[in-house]
Order: sequence, then structure tokens, then C-alpha cells
Amino acid sequence: MNNRKSNAQNLVELARTEAEKIIEKNKSDMGIFASVEGYREVWARDSVIAFLGAAFGKEEGVMKSFFNTLETLRKYQNRFGQIPNYIAEEKKDFSYYSSDASQWYAIGLYYYYYLENRLDACSREVCLSAVKAMDWCESQETDRQNLIVSGEAMDWADLLANHGKVLFPNVLYVFALRCSAALVRTQFPKEAERFEKHAREVKEEIQNLLWVRQETEEFQDKSHWQSVQDAATRLRRVDYFLPWVDLFSYGEYFDTAGNLLAVLTNVADEKQKKKILNFIQNMGLDDPYPVKVLYPPICPGDKDWREYYRVYSLNLPHQYHNGGIWPWVGGLYIATLVKEGYYQKAEKELEKLAACVQQGEKEWEFNEWMMGTTGSPMGAKFQAWSAGMFLYAYYAVKNRKVSLF
Repeated sequence: MNNRKSNAQNLVELARTEAEKIIEKNKSDMGIFASVEGYREVWARDSVIAFLGAAFGKEEGVMKSFFNTLETLRKYQNRFGQIPNYIAEEKKDFSYYSSDASQWYAIGLYYYYYLENRLDACSREVCLSAVKAMDWCESQETDRQNLIVSGEAMDWADLLANHGKVLFPNVLYVFALRCSAALVRTQFPKEAERFEKHAREVKEEIQNLLWVRQETEEFQDKSHWQSVQDAATRLRRVDYFLPWVDLFSYGEYFDTAGNLLAVLTNVADEKQKKKILNFIQNMGLDDPYPVKVLYPPICPGDKDWREYYRVYSLNLPHQYHNGGIWPWVGGLYIATLVKEGYYQKAEKELEKLAACVQQGEKEWEFNEWMMGTTGSPMGAKFQAWSAGMFLYAYYAVKNRKVSLF
């Protein structure tokens, strides 16, 4: 027993060292690449997610890369305040098709200046860019009911047909508003107050719209369910937030990343947090590795199936966003366990995540994703966010505390 534990600890420590090498490998003059061998671009979400763990130790080179990344994103912020999804300056290629890039940018700004102990010294220019990013997000509340409305495949799961009022970008929106309020308070106190108020409004709307409640449960405004009024009867009860709700339809599957973010950001209440974490464990979403990102997988013939899921045979059931295992979400899961006090469970899951990222044609490739059934490594290797979120989980388990959230 002691030998097993010692071997597991050695594996975790080795994984930490290898994760730091992956971060170093992905550095560039313009910031950090998503993957030096797969995605040689600065992606808003990938980069900030990578730095959640990579910047924890505040190592000088990492912090410089973090700053360069944020400056590159700010450089390409458009006149509407929107932050690009990705930027490839070498190829003069960039895209703005994203419902979550602006939120990640604002969160990244706050995290960087928080780690540097310079929140009060953040320049007016940088603070203004955060205000503009949040104003762009608000402009996407097309029906003025406090939730961003997205087209298909616009959030991190960019080959999945989440659409309408989508859980993931809206939970992220709550947290980005809070971070922006803290960031701009000195330079723009009225905007900070507005962001704090709106964060509460967005949270309330997520609760009203995306958590199915029984008739015996109280919630703020039943009118929001009129367009999907059969949901409470049809679903009876689901112990998680729905992935999306549109005008006359809604998703029924479990979106792991969105629900974990709801726990981490306290968008979920205490009862909901327990139900979400129990669901992950009871459905085996942390087996063989943490964690499968969707349950159950969407199959041909299901109402949520799209024929474009067959592109490159990528998003078939148990693959990619359709039930595949993503190490960065595994790191999010482990951090959530720590936040909720499940320390022993978190330690075991960290050991499994170390074994997961050790895989590859050669060891320690930190792949993009793994097959949901077998755990076999798939996708691009040397992924910055896979490495960064391993580090985030590592420090959460070590300190029994999560940073930022």
C-alpha cells in the first residue's frame, strides 16, 4: 500500500515537471500558443486557461508570457469591444467567432494583475479594454433578459451544437463581470458597481432558466419556462444545469465543463453543487480518467445530432466534445473537488490525471483529448491548457485551496 502511494506521488511530481516543460515549449514572442505542434496561435480561452496553473508560481518568464498574451489579445480587440477567438500573426489569420473569448480575456487581466499585486495600479487603458469587453458581452443579450445568446458551436466546445442561451459562456460571464469589477474599481468605480450588479442578475437568470425545478420548488420567474413548458414534466428532474435553452427547444445532456464552472463560481447553490458532483461520480464520468465532457453522448438520430459531427470522424459518440475525455476539464474537476472539501477524492483523481497526460507515442504528450471509452490519447499533443490545468489541479490538491475562484 505504501509503495503504491509512493509510486503515485512520484508520478504526480514527474507530471508537474513535465507540465512546466510543455508551458515552456509553447512560449512565443506574441504569447503562449495553444499547441506548438497543433495550434500555433494565441487562443483567448486556451491561453488564459493554461495560465490559471502555469502562472501560479509567478515565475518571471511565465508572467512575461502571460502579459504578452494579454497584450496580443488587446491589440486585436475590435471597435465593438470583442476579443478575438484566436490570432495567428505569422499567417495573418484571426477569428472572432466565439461566445467566451471576451470573458476569458477579462478573467485573465484580473488574474494577472492580482498575481502581480497591482490591481490598484492597472492602467486606465487596460481597464477600459475590460469595460469594452464586458459591454460587448452585454450587447449579445439580444432579448435583454440578462443572458448571452450564442450561435452554434461558439464556446469552448466548438464542434458541438450548443445554441441560444448556453450554460458555459453565461456562467463564465458571471465570473468575468466579477473579475472586471475588481479590476476597474479604481479607474472606473461606477462601471465596477454596474458589473457587480449585473453579475447578480445573470446568476439569477441562469438559476431561473437552466436548472429544472419541480413544482414544489420555488424559483424566480416561471414565465421563462413557457417556451419549453414540458421540460419539468418530460425531464422530471435532472441534477444539473441544462447545457442550453433556445426559443422552442433545450438540450438535455450533461455539460461537464459548464456545470463544474457553476460550482467553482458559486453560481450553483450548496444543494446543486452536491448533486452535480454526485452525478459525475455516479455516471462514471471520471473513469478511466477525469473527465468525460458530455453525458450521454449524442448519437445519430438523436434530436441534438448534427451531420457535421462526422467531419474528420471527429465528434462521433464518445469522442472529442461528444463524450471524449479532456485533461483541461479534468483539472477543473479536481479543483472543484478541492473547493468543495473532497480532498482524498481530489488526490486520487490527480493521480489518474497524471497517468492520463503521461500517454502518447512518446511519454508526456499532454494530448488535447482522450477517447471516452478507452482513454487512448487523441488530438494535438503538447497542449498548453492540458499542462496548465494539470498544474492548477496540482497546486489545488497540494494547498487544499483553489486560486482565483
